Amino acid sequence: MRRVRMTANGDEDATPVAVETIEHARPLLSGLPGDIELPQATVSADGEIIFTWFRSRDRLEAILAPDHHLTWVFRIDGSFTDGDVIALDKDGQLSRFYGAIVDFFQ
Repeated sequence: MRRVRMTANGDEDATPVAVETIEHARPLLSGLPGDIELPQATVSADGEIIFTWFRSRDRLEAILAPDHHLTWVFRIDGSFTDGDVIALDKDGQLSRFYGAIVDFFQ
């Protein structure tokens, strides 16, 4: 497995983000519906890519894990609400995530 030297805050003990994870992120972002802007993107020490969208004080956070699963949660009015978990290698799964983003911004 090839690795990209992209680690959390330069932490040498962190797991680098795998090229395969980055390759899953590209179509995920290019398929965003309508006028949804690109999120803030960060990496975790576990080799995950975290995407964050903001709406006023609320936010939607999506975590793209190295095992190609995408998990998201909402923070609305200071409370966290579970979103869902999907496997990116299964057809039709992304529509649930895109629907959650559209709902978040409405």
